[in-house]
Amino acid sequence: MSAENKAIVRRLYEEVWKQRRLELVDEIISPSHALHDPNLTIPRLVLTLINAKSRAFISGIPDLHFTIEDIVDEKEKLAVAWTISGTHTW
Repeated sequence: MSAENKAIVRRLYEEVWKQRRLELVDEIISPSHALHDPNLTIPRLVLTLINAKSRAFISGIPDLHFTIEDIVDEKEKLAVAWTISGTHTW
């Protein structure tokens, strides 16, 4: 399962963020995924919210780029360390 989970994470950053294929969010992220956002009072379980936030992010930072620095998995958990860069246009 570890290699499969890493592949999903890499696909998220490569295809969704780098290639801007936002339509893949529904395919890659589980509908039960809780979006933890400091601007929300409770975790949200809505893929449409994730899609909207992704589109807003790219709209405001059109040259947005994520670089995966490391992926660590242990005991059924996976963590990604990344660097983000881009020019804020809002």
